[in-house]
Amino acid sequence: MFELSNLAEIYFAERVVLCEGKTDRRLLPLAYERLYGQAPELDHIAFVSLGSCADIPKALPVLAAMGIRSCAVADLDFAYTHARKGGLLDRDAEDMADARRILARLQPDHGFTLNGNGLPQTDKQAGWLAADVWACFAADEEGKPIAEASHDALKQVSVWAWSQGCIEQVTGADDKGEDAIIEQEQRLRDMSAAKIEQQMPDFKACFDWIRNT
Repeated sequence: MFELSNLAEIYFAERVVLCEGKTDRRLLPLAYERLYGQAPELDHIAFVSLGSCADIPKALPVLAAMGIRSCAVADLDFAYTHARKGGLLDRDAEDMADARRILARLQPDHGFTLNGNGLPQTDKQAGWLAADVWACFAADEEGKPIAEASHDALKQVSVWAWSQGCIEQVTGADDKGEDAIIEQEQRLRDMSAAKIEQQMPDFKACFDWIRNT
């Protein structure tokens, strides 16, 4: 969090938004600028990449102790992994059992891999990333309300989790990686604010929440 590249942004911001990876770190400021007509730093908002969602539960209290207003944006899998390990959500809550049951039901039809705890794990040989499994879960009729409830619960502890899975579901991208990021960046630059709000409404909802957190 306190790498040299992040220091200036943290210390001159009134609100720090922690992101887990480079995709969010690059797309969120651009989407913000396209929607509001100015860069987030002009609104004293800094987007800072941690590199891993595992650090979010540790970083938020550090910033709070420094008197810096902060929140985080994460993929849906955070709600069922590091949010529980980090004490942001109850690891023994009923929704965890429900999530495991739904994932077990979906697994035979989709062929993704579950670990010993009944949660998704990346299996590149099978063509599944863990994040993609959670997107499949969130698209399921029974999984969707659980994902949305987790999203709402995390907002209460200053974390926005993409209820559809991850930011690629928001932009409608099919792939991950540098080429996919560049393609999404160009698409955002080519869209008007009204079109982004219409086609990617979660961006506006996320930013409105950040501005009021």
